[in-house]
Amino acid sequence: MKIVFLTSGSTHHWYFVNYLKSKNINFDFILSETEKISPKFEVLSELEKKIEIFEKKRWKEMIKITFKKIKYTKNINNHKSIKIIKKVKPDLGIVFGTRKIDNKIFKLFKYGLINIHRGITQEYRGIDCELWPIYHSDLKNIGVTIHLIDKQLDTGEIIKQKKIKKNKTLKCFQLRALTTELAADLVHNFLKSFFRTKKIKSFPQIKKGRYYSFMPKSIKAVLEEKLKRSLQK
Repeated sequence: MKIVFLTSGSTHHWYFVNYLKSKNINFDFILSETEKISPKFEVLSELEKKIEIFEKKRWKEMIKITFKKIKYTKNINNHKSIKIIKKVKPDLGIVFGTRKIDNKIFKLFKYGLINIHRGITQEYRGIDCELWPIYHSDLKNIGVTIHLIDKQLDTGEIIKQKKIKKNKTLKCFQLRALTTELAADLVHNFLKSFFRTKKIKSFPQIKKGRYYSFMPKSIKAVLEEKLKRSLQK
């Protein structure tokens, strides 16, 4: 059973890989894309700096890249990626943090591709979905969805889903780490079952969530205060 990890290689993605390794689950191959998708408006803020500081302090050695079977590609959907995947002949793919996967890619996996979405797909699809609920004062819908990939974004059948518990001391810069840790645990439990049964249990989404793009810098600037007010309710 060959499992391939498709990613864009950010700090939290390497924590995810190392967490699974600590649970005796190793990917047979890792393919990481290097070309970032940049919006036409400003998105970077102080929040990103706080996120990186928090994660590096929280995870320490767990974010080191210690794997040899890693290939880097500019775009996960390009010819180079297809050539690499065909050579590996994977059974299952785990996707975390890449651009939208083309149909020609997920056809190369015997059991398909599993996506890690740090959001509740029935409400929030797309990008920054751990942050958009805060903007909408909708803290009950911060969480993680593990789902099958289909032709649309974040609409595939759900394998596992769990929400973050409300915590009055919660900070915005902690959310990427908390949702990543939750995702790692959910995927670990899924893979244990999959290795045993060779079956994927899933159920269709009964509601298609709204699609969200990158959160602008101007919104991020007021996010911490909005979170603080929501937690006081």
